[in-house]
Amino acid sequence: MKLLANIWMAVIKLRCCIDCFKDVDVRERIRTSNAKGKCDICPDHTRNQTTFTLDLDQVSETSSIAASIANDLEEIVGLYELVLELPNSKELPSGSRHTLVDSLKDDWDIFNLNASEIGVLIELLLKNLRKETPRLFREVVIASIELDRRAKANKAFLENHSWVEFEDQIRHQNRFHSTMLHDERLLPYFRELRDTIPVGCRFYRSRIVLPKEELTREQIGMPPRSKASSGRLNSSGISNLYLASDKDVTFAEIKASMTNRVAYAMFEIKQEITVINLEKIARISPFHLEDKTAYLVDRDQLRAIDKALRKPSSGLRSDVEYVPTQYISDLIKTIGVDGIYFESTLKEGIMDLVLFNENKVKMIEPIHYVNINHVTIGYREEHVEKNLV
Repeated sequence: MKLLANIWMAVIKLRCCIDCFKDVDVRERIRTSNAKGKCDICPDHTRNQTTFTLDLDQVSETSSIAASIANDLEEIVGLYELVLELPNSKELPSGSRHTLVDSLKDDWDIFNLNASEIGVLIELLLKNLRKETPRLFREVVIASIELDRRAKANKAFLENHSWVEFEDQIRHQNRFHSTMLHDERLLPYFRELRDTIPVGCRFYRSRIVLPKEELTREQIGMPPRSKASSGRLNSSGISNLYLASDKDVTFAEIKASMTNRVAYAMFEIKQEITVINLEKIARISPFHLEDKTAYLVDRDQLRAIDKALRKPSSGLRSDVEYVPTQYISDLIKTIGVDGIYFESTLKEGIMDLVLFNENKVKMIEPIHYVNINHVTIGYREEHVEKNLV
């Protein structure tokens, strides 16, 4: 490759940087090396500054961070086979056949690089494998699991189904006894999302109240089961405590409008809580997972769950709309954590916290009251296709 040749001629010590990767595990390994410099793979990453870098010349040193990353990448590459070496290669659908570089780019969220740059980087990291199997780096490959439909179904938490099909089934066909989703295959992903929220962190909760109404501590906290209405992560009759890291977002989440009177209170974490951080569900590191093949076949459905969790609720929604995400919440409860953490659907950077009980939080007095006198409306223009006669 011309770019590779230019790099070899231009530098003596080759480095990639932390921003060459999306994968959280790889980024953390590079960060712990504490080595800083300029990036040779994508100079734009460090054009105006230095950052954490990885010495690619150390890939042959077995105890180095570069070698550990290379070994993990080799395991990923080992999931693919050369198409031309397969007896039925002409019968394979064209959509399942790609170069190794395109497969790594499209099937995994490992790199933050274009295809050409990924090609340069993997040839440097996997130089020994490239010497042994040079065709793997230049010819068309296919994931081995794609060759066996039954084996693929036995790996996937939705077998041969999609998340959309599962949503339709538990909303409209069989809500309590679906056999479409295999909980035991989905739970390992949630366990990778364990996170902690330390003591002292503060969140907010609000309620629309009547003129001159004053709430007690109990009335603004977790509702009693008899008054627990259906929400994104709880069914009717199941009580959760919904909090947000920004009080204005809580006003929007309860759909407060002009002239409404709203009570809000601040809650503080008094004992460290363990949560499942669903904000990371589409960015799970495959290097943390025992079964990387399963992740390969499940990745699109994990993204679909992420999309469902981020979907803003409509004022016209019916309770049945939230049944799929309520299922996810109930499944997470079986892990034995305190709650669920995810980014607000209303404002980027603001986090929502849903607690299954309120034992580890305390309300900071007093309860505040505000009158809503301004509402900001955001919108996205819809593209409407017209049928031309």
